[in-house]
Amino acid sequence: MSKKVLIFFPSTADRGRIATFTPTLMGIAKSRGWKTKYFDTNFYEKDFEENFSPKNSSAIEKIGGFKKAPKESELDLKPNKYIVEDLQKNYG
Repeated sequence: MSKKVLIFFPSTADRGRIATFTPTLMGIAKSRGWKTKYFDTNFYEKDFEENFSPKNSSAIEKIGGFKKAPKESELDLKPNKYIVEDLQKNYG
């Protein structure tokens, strides 16, 4: 029986970012013969409190965050209601 591992990263950032532990864990698993897959939530909408929503950049700027990039550079995010369905479809 082959061993498998799914690395799931529940991202809260409003941009793509791979956590530093991800390549390390995947490398260890692969070196031991495990099949690896990776799933993160970077490309899904986030449910933040209204005041700290990525869509409310002025609130983020006031607490020391970065100013958002222009709208045309933003990605189209999938509604977060599809996370479970996509996870099951692609990795189930």
